[in-house]
Amino acid sequence: METFEPQHMLQVVSRCFQIMMSYNEEGWRRESDVVLMPDVGAIPWDGFQNSMLMIEAVSARGGTGAAADSGVAGEGGSGGG
Repeated sequence: METFEPQHMLQVVSRCFQIMMSYNEEGWRRESDVVLMPDVGAIPWDGFQNSMLMIEAVSARGGTGAAADSGVAGEGGSGGG
């Protein structure tokens, strides 16, 4: 289990939003045609100062995303709609 030791109130609020978004994730992923999933596991949840590393992680994958469903437009799928 991940431990969380906030240093200030903004971190508490940010963490609350992260938790709320994780509960909503399944619904929007199901409705998405493409979901980008760069390898940013080494960057902490509040690591906004590492934004360039996150962009480079997407570029390292060639800017492609993982299919949310089997129907991805332009890749032989139905396009989801």
